[in-house]
Order: sequence, then structure tokens, then C-alpha cells
Amino acid sequence: MRRLRAARPSEAGFTILEVVIALTIFATMVPATLSVVASTTTATTQNRSRVVAASLASSQIEAVRSAGASAIPSPVSPRTVGNVPYTVSQTVSAVTSGGSTVTCLTSSLTGVLKLVTVQVTWPGMGSTRPVRSDTLLRSSDSGAVAVTVTGASGQPVPGLPVQLSNGASVATDGSGCAVFSPVPLGTYTATLNSSGYTGQANTQAVTSSAVTVSSTGVSKASMVYDVAMSLSYRFVTANSGSTVSAAQLAEVPDSLKTATIASTYATTTQALDTAVTPLFPTTYSVKAGPGASCTLASQDLSSRTPTQQTVNVPTADVQVSNFATLLAIGGIRAIYQGPATGSGAISCPVGTSVDVGTVFGLFGDHKVTLPLGAWKIQVPWNAFGSVPIPGLTVYCYPVTLTSSSTGTTVINFLTWLSTILLNLLNWADGGC
Repeated sequence: MRRLRAARPSEAGFTILEVVIALTIFATMVPATLSVVASTTTATTQNRSRVVAASLASSQIEAVRSAGASAIPSPVSPRTVGNVPYTVSQTVSAVTSGGSTVTCLTSSLTGVLKLVTVQVTWPGMGSTRPVRSDTLLRSSDSGAVAVTVTGASGQPVPGLPVQLSNGASVATDGSGCAVFSPVPLGTYTATLNSSGYTGQANTQAVTSSAVTVSSTGVSKASMVYDVAMSLSYRFVTANSGSTVSAAQLAEVPDSLKTATIASTYATTTQALDTAVTPLFPTTYSVKAGPGASCTLASQDLSSRTPTQQTVNVPTADVQVSNFATLLAIGGIRAIYQGPATGSGAISCPVGTSVDVGTVFGLFGDHKVTLPLGAWKIQVPWNAFGSVPIPGLTVYCYPVTLTSSSTGTTVINFLTWLSTILLNLLNWADGGC
């Protein structure tokens, strides 16, 4: 007969598989739970921050409304609430009665409205939008000034500070426009004064014409302002383009060593090899000689690139031989006859004379360095002392200097002798 074993509770524990499954479920649920808790906490914090930010924005708007359009207060920023620093920013823009922004194209206003926008931000706001609040203010005793700034070719010049004569400063926008509004009724001027820029008169500081502000319109001023250019000029050797030597430069007429840089708008004096700036980007003529009557070169700076440019004035040497200076006491003079063929020739009124140098020796060659062109070289002759004698006082030798000129001798013995005979026949003529 079999015995029956008494039933008893199972003593078996969890299997390893069951433990792994339990741990996996736990590891999955805990981060999710923590994420939900963190998201809830963040949302609560952000909601609390938005409530504070809205309160700060509302407080600033109320302060603006209380002060009125003529005395809008700046916000206090940052404002710390509950250890959180809140940044309160404020922008002010002019709008028309229809609500559109006042620009340099706005023709008229029915009174002036000022749109004040207050925005509040705080650290850690993430994707939360800033809190914003707006208000419109009407100012019956104010108007608006719109200043348009354009460059040499009529293009808008953005990013330049424009200062109104009441001390306000506004930078030009992408269309070259700076709007001041509201501005108390009165008369104002606008000033531009930015390093690296110039007006048409070649001055960095430029002031507009006066404009009168009324409460029913936009008073407008237009100003021309552009990148400042610089220009210098130098003498070079015609056939090589290299700068003339010191010895050659000494033989260039002194009146050609100081020039004027002239445009349609302004004239500026400059010395040889000296850069003149600021220059408005337009076309300039380099003029020198008696009364700046000779045009040495022309340079177009309107491209604005590069901002520093140099004009080369090609020259050639003329050698006056010892026959020409025999018994000569006095000056050598070059008299312009007309342009030469080829590039680089200067332009003077026919008959313009420039002094080249003075002859004191009885013998010896003398060099003259002149810009390209057709000239007559006048050499004095005083056989009877320093008192000029008509018909016996000058020799005139024609010479034409072109871009291929390397050096010209203006007199040889036969030419000198024939000139003497010609002067004897033309006794009364003491000039060229």
C-alpha cells in the first residue's frame, strides 16, 4: 500500500528569466516616468516664467502709456524675480494712422502714431516664445523726419548712423532710410559723419538742408554719401612707365608739380606723389600749370574699387645742346603747341608757357623733362649783357614728345645758326 505525501506550499523561487524580465520592465519604465516628471516640472517652471514675463511687459506698457509719446521711458533691465533674471527690451517705430510703418516713401500722416513694442525673455526658455506687448501713442505736437542716403550711382547706403540736430541718432536701413518720429515741431538738419565715407564736397561730415517738422506730414531730407576714395599723381617715363628719376624730376616745370583734383562737385589741391582723401567716387581731372589750365590726366573713381588709385603722367626728356645756350643768360621756357598723337598726352590752351629752368653758363647741355605733347622750347640769348634786345633775345625750337620718345635734342649747329639769321630778319619779334 502506497503512502500519500502530504501537500505543502511550493518552495521554488523566481527563475533567472523572470528576474531579467522584471529588471527590463523596471529599467524601461523608470526613465519614462522621470521624463514625464521632468517635463511636467519644466512646463510648470515655464508657465510660471511666462506669467512673470507677462506681468513685466504689462507693467512697462502701462509706464509708457502714462508718460506719453513725447517722453517714453526706457525699461529697467534685467529684472530679477525669484532668482530668474528677465530681459526687458523695447523698440519704438513710427506708423501711419493706417498702422503701416513710416518710411522714406510715406507721403503724409494724419497725426503721428508711435508703436511701442515691449519684449521679455529669460534664461532657459528654449523653444518658448518671448512675451510681447504693444501699444500705440498719438502725438499731436510732433511730426516725423525721414532721411534718405544714397551713393554716387544712386544706390541706397545702409548701416550708416544719421544724427538729427536734436541729438537723436538712427542708422539707415536696407533702403538707405532713417526715420525719426515723433519729433517735436521745429526745424532740423541731419548730419552724416562716418569714417571711410565722404560727401560730394569731399568732406567726411555732411549736413543736410534744414527741414521743418509739422504734425501732419513727413519732412524729408536727401543726402548723398559714399565710400571715400584717394588719388595721387606722379610723373613716369613715357617709354617704360617707370617713375622718373630725381634728376629728371628736377627738370620738370615747378608749376606742374602741384595740381588740383577737380570734379563736378569740388576741387582739391594736391602735391606731387601725395594722396588726397577723402574723394567722392566720381570722375576727376588732374589739372596743373599756370592757373591750373593744363589737364594732365583724367581718372574715373566711380567704380569704388580700389579705393586708392594713382594717375601716371608720362613724360620725355628734351636736351638743349650747348649751341643753344651759348652766351645765354636767363630762363628756358616751354610753350605748349597742341596734343601729340598717342596716349598720355596732356591738354593745355595753345600758347600756355611753363618755366623750365634758368641758364647761367656759357656752355653746357641742359635737360628739360615735359609731359607728352607738341612744344616749343624757348631759350634766351643776351649777347650784349643781361638787357634783352628785341630779335636777339630768344631762340624757339619745336619738339613733339610722344609715348615712344626716349630723348630729343632740340638744337644742333645748323639749327642754331638758322635761328640766329631768322631772328635778325625778324628784329621786332622777341618771342616764339
